[in-house]
Amino acid sequence: MDERGLADGGMTRLLKAILWLLVGCGLTVNSILAWKLADRGLDGPLVLPGCTAGGFDCESVLTSPYSQVLGVSLTLWAFAYYAAVLGLLTIERRTRPFGALALSVVAAPAVAAAVWFPYVMHARLQEHCPWCLVDHAINLAFFFTAVLLARNVWRQTRARRVEALEPPLSPRWVHLSVNAAILLTAWTATVLVFMHASTELAAIPVSGGSAVVDRVSFAGAGITLTTVSGDPKSERRVTMFSCPTCSHCRRVHALLEEISREEPLRIEMRFAPLDPSCNPVWSTEEDVAAAHRQACELVRIALAVAATDEAAFAPFADWLYTNQRGMTVERAAGEARQRVDAVGFDAAVTSAAVSDRLEADVRLAKELDVRSVPRLFVAGGPLIGPILRENLAVTLRRTFAVKEGAHNEVAPGRD
Repeated sequence: MDERGLADGGMTRLLKAILWLLVGCGLTVNSILAWKLADRGLDGPLVLPGCTAGGFDCESVLTSPYSQVLGVSLTLWAFAYYAAVLGLLTIERRTRPFGALALSVVAAPAVAAAVWFPYVMHARLQEHCPWCLVDHAINLAFFFTAVLLARNVWRQTRARRVEALEPPLSPRWVHLSVNAAILLTAWTATVLVFMHASTELAAIPVSGGSAVVDRVSFAGAGITLTTVSGDPKSERRVTMFSCPTCSHCRRVHALLEEISREEPLRIEMRFAPLDPSCNPVWSTEEDVAAAHRQACELVRIALAVAATDEAAFAPFADWLYTNQRGMTVERAAGEARQRVDAVGFDAAVTSAAVSDRLEADVRLAKELDVRSVPRLFVAGGPLIGPILRENLAVTLRRTFAVKEGAHNEVAPGRD
């Protein structure tokens, strides 16, 4: 029996079969994720089985700043990874034992990714994607199986050489492979941590300074139909341009509400719907997701609630964002009629006041070049950067502290 036939024993065949199965499963999961992301369109909903129950939110994970490395989607990096291991799996039998060693080395970066990204989901995003977790588990299992294959092939090849009185294999190849795997894993971990370390928000000064910031506030813009949540009496003001069908807006709205429960915060909500029927920033030919085609009507309903009963707006906005998935105009209108006077609401939803307010928001958003939402404005200007649970509260505290400190310097001795 030749060396290849001896090395290709039962355990080796089983391990190879497991590796092929794992690669197939990993490619399938990654292909589904890539397909859903590509099919999502402009900020459309990302629908995946198992991602809407049990506290899972695949959309927040897959569209977060952590979903890219060096500006390239993680799904594309995964395809490159699978292409490499597939190539090595294909030639492994013809290149034993070195092919098996190389396979375990190339699979090593999966260890760093399988540790880093679940940590990001749990500790930083506080959102979880079961499909992503399954994919990382598959890649981790692939690495350990590849190590077992390399160990098995090396031992069988060494035994065959001893039996045939041939020169033994030098252990330096094993040492080299181990060191290469460690270095590659460490390098991958360093890149991931470094690339994802910059998650700070910054209030970017804009042309016109505080005048521009004042324009987005209701007082500065002369808006009488106000839509406010949080603490209406707080001097710490955040203005948020949003869209009721935007998933990122839903997430940031929840973050702001959470922060406002811990410290006073006045959240002024203005609207820039991702809907060409009322927002000329989006042409009808653009790839606007179907879910956004009703955004203008949903905004009118929310404004009509505020026009009928200003105090009812904040809880209605919470309900609208919480139940965003599967929302329809009919459902929103029905809920609104239960929360406020139905006759007053029906009159308000088609009133000039609601139309004027929506047009004012859209017009100002266009003037300020607000194309993507959510967009937050604070005392220092618009907040630029990834809006995450870990940095929003810190950024707001720092921004308001600077403003209040400057105020105290101007008027020393005031309480």
